[in-house]
Amino acid sequence: MSESDFFTTLSLYASFMGPGAMYAQDVVFDSNTTLEAYRVKSEYVRLTKEDRSGNVIDDADRQVEAMEATRDMIDSWTDLPPAFPYSVKFTTIEGFK
Repeated sequence: MSESDFFTTLSLYASFMGPGAMYAQDVVFDSNTTLEAYRVKSEYVRLTKEDRSGNVIDDADRQVEAMEATRDMIDSWTDLPPAFPYSVKFTTIEGFK
């Protein structure tokens, strides 16, 4: 698929009458083939805590929970090719289990 075809498909999918209508307000095209802007919703989740001395340290329980939730979320995507989420930080977090 070419870049032009991708943006055309995306614009049709995310149109107000398309199957991805819930995303229609999250993308802006200046034509069918030029993406002008897109919105990504995110939320910061703190995965650290303070020890008794006030030093910031890893919160192992929250980090393991977040890592496993990320893997579960990706496993639930049945309409995409299989993927295994990985991060260098995951290597450390695996040690917390």
